[in-house]
Amino acid sequence: MTTQAVLVKSSKWETFLGLLPFLAFGLASILGKVPQPFHEGYLFLGFYVLALVGLLVGWVRGFPLWSYSYLGWSMVFTWWWSDMHTYGFSLFGLPIPDWGCITWLFLAATAIIALLWTRSLQPLKAFFTGIWQDWTRLSLALYTFLAFVWLLYDENHHPYLLLFMLASTLSISASVWFFLRSDRALRRTFSLLAGFAGMAIINGICEATWDYRAYYGFPNMPDPWYLTIWRGVMIFSFYAVILFWPALLGWLRCRSRPAT
Repeated sequence: MTTQAVLVKSSKWETFLGLLPFLAFGLASILGKVPQPFHEGYLFLGFYVLALVGLLVGWVRGFPLWSYSYLGWSMVFTWWWSDMHTYGFSLFGLPIPDWGCITWLFLAATAIIALLWTRSLQPLKAFFTGIWQDWTRLSLALYTFLAFVWLLYDENHHPYLLLFMLASTLSISASVWFFLRSDRALRRTFSLLAGFAGMAIINGICEATWDYRAYYGFPNMPDPWYLTIWRGVMIFSFYAVILFWPALLGWLRCRSRPAT
């Protein structure tokens, strides 16, 4: 007879730290859709600073569960902005139209500072040991990519867009809250699945209730029903792989235990 693995439940303060970057990215995305007296790039750059600071603190503290949120967001944002064009943006008076490897330098600097601060490889050992003992940590880190995709709402011009973005932000933040407050692997997995389903439903309603073809001047030629289903299956499968492959690590860990 098998039982669910009992994991460590995060405190309320740790839970807040873990879901903070999800809330912050959702807020930055929402404010980015509203006219600002400054370049919207500053909003996302501020979020990036938050993610890197959280990663640094988490590294120094030996990578507790909440820090995997910051690890995931730091990696996702670094990858995203490495191909970002921010015309009209300047940092300390220096124009930066293209970021390229600059974001990777920020991430590398964070890692170097963490190594100099701790003067030990023990936090890195704790990082890999933590994943091996609790595969849901990696699920949380990968979940940031799904949040990035579903919270950005790029090129969406729905008249009630901000309400949909707010609903998506609250949905995914709630799922992370329940994830961090749970001490069971299956419950954590269900929390992420519920958040994913909530975002998919909200996004689906948003896409179905505004005429994007008319907005962009495309001919009104709806796709065949079977193509719509096929596209949905492929998208779900892609994200399912992202969510579920860490479960393989948990299975391998259980299989590696000696029989008693």
